[in-house]
Amino acid sequence: MFKAVEIDGEAYWDGGFTGNPALFPLVDENDCRDMVIVQINPIRREEVPTTAAVIRDRMNEITFNSSLIKELRSIALLHRLIETEGLEAERYRDMRLHRIGGAGLEHLSASSKMNSELDFLLHLRDLGRKSAQVWIKANFAALGKSSTFDPETLFEESLRLPVSPDCKTKGVA
Repeated sequence: MFKAVEIDGEAYWDGGFTGNPALFPLVDENDCRDMVIVQINPIRREEVPTTAAVIRDRMNEITFNSSLIKELRSIALLHRLIETEGLEAERYRDMRLHRIGGAGLEHLSASSKMNSELDFLLHLRDLGRKSAQVWIKANFAALGKSSTFDPETLFEESLRLPVSPDCKTKGVA
């Protein structure tokens, strides 16, 4: 949506196309074992995309989520390896994962990312604060102790496909 920006001779563009967000620097270069992920793109949609615009929006979401899912799969694999082999959690950087989902954002299309109207931005801020408050109330006590998010559920979610009511066949998630 936006052109690349050059800083000190290096070109930068939207990280969603290659690695948005980059989680492993947080695993490798940080002493904190808790990682809170604030997810704004839906992994799954209930409805089957049927128009070119809706299909394009869904492809955008899938593209931007693919790197997140890939990194979370790696973290989950590392966690399984640590548990199965009885490795030291601290030494091998076993993470406690937490996820604040994008509740209230599922009705927005990709074009909403271009909306910079103040009322819309305030609406998004308010949705974010509400999601954070709900999450904090339910999960704050687990920080520093245990994960509140199992990425395996995310992988299952990403693989499920909605059933098209018209043709009773599986559609693209």
